[in-house]
Amino acid sequence: MARVKFTAPKVQGFRCPADKAQAFIWDATTHGLGLRVTPVGKPAYVFQSRFEGAAIRVTIGSPDAWTIPQAQEKATALQRQIDDGRDPREVKAEITAADVAKRTAELGAVLTVAEVWPRYMAEGKPKRRTAWKPRYVADLQAAASLGGELKKRGKGYTKPGHLAALMPMALASIDQDTIRDWYTREAKTAPIQAARAVAMFSGFLGWCATKKDLRALVQKDAARASELGDVLPGVNKRRYALEIDQLPAWFAGVNAGLHPRSDAGNVDFLV
Repeated sequence: MARVKFTAPKVQGFRCPADKAQAFIWDATTHGLGLRVTPVGKPAYVFQSRFEGAAIRVTIGSPDAWTIPQAQEKATALQRQIDDGRDPREVKAEITAADVAKRTAELGAVLTVAEVWPRYMAEGKPKRRTAWKPRYVADLQAAASLGGELKKRGKGYTKPGHLAALMPMALASIDQDTIRDWYTREAKTAPIQAARAVAMFSGFLGWCATKKDLRALVQKDAARASELGDVLPGVNKRRYALEIDQLPAWFAGVNAGLHPRSDAGNVDFLV
């Protein structure tokens, strides 16, 4: 392995022969520091050594970004890691992972519900189905609306939807207490509609929890009904039971207006 003292002219003038896939020159001053070039592409400083008996190579960077002294200093630091019993490749991976985690945490501190909601509208769907029904999509849009738009029918402006107050909040800040306080305010004027908005938002948090880049930012159970049973209204479904021989008379009553048609879905037919 031929070694030369790295100088700016040697680094800038080094070329790869056309009949080779790559070529190297190695610094005579710093152990393990080399310059790798290919017939196409930019050259790069590399560090090469052995760790636990196996050859390893780590890319340092382009000569456009690293001066010769900087590359030499980096190569020395990488060799020091090996001397300390650490694989430079693993150290680099750990640093990268920590940097990603830090940036994710910083993003999570400011990422709002409003910024994520359009993605939910585009990608979300119910279980075992390919898409939401158009009516439910419209309900989601209305619930998240900030209001203030001219009404399509009648005069005046639209009112904010029940989820509007949650839209500017940081996604990571929403917990069960946030949902409880928000629902208590909304329920003062429309408890049933506010309870449905809770269910909508619970679906949103559950969807966020399935996404790698969002799951660490949400408390997916924050809006779950089972956790908010002390404030959400109870569900009292009316159920009726009919024997098979009572059906003709019952349907006759429906047609005559004696039974509300809305009750038809609350009847158990016993056969």
